[in-house]
Amino acid sequence: MHLTLERETTRPPGMNGLQQQTRLDTFASEFNTERPHEALAMNTGRCLYAIFKSL
Repeated sequence: MHLTLERETTRPPGMNGLQQQTRLDTFASEFNTERPHEALAMNTGRCLYAIFKSL
């Protein structure tokens, strides 16, 4: 995950801190809501959070 984070948010780096923060926020949102994770039985973090929250 950390290598993916670095590749997708720092190459090339943002022109300023605000642009870089936007890249990090976009990555975090996509990582938790759209990407299935092998360690989570190919579910998204958001999906499992919703399931456990309702218990």
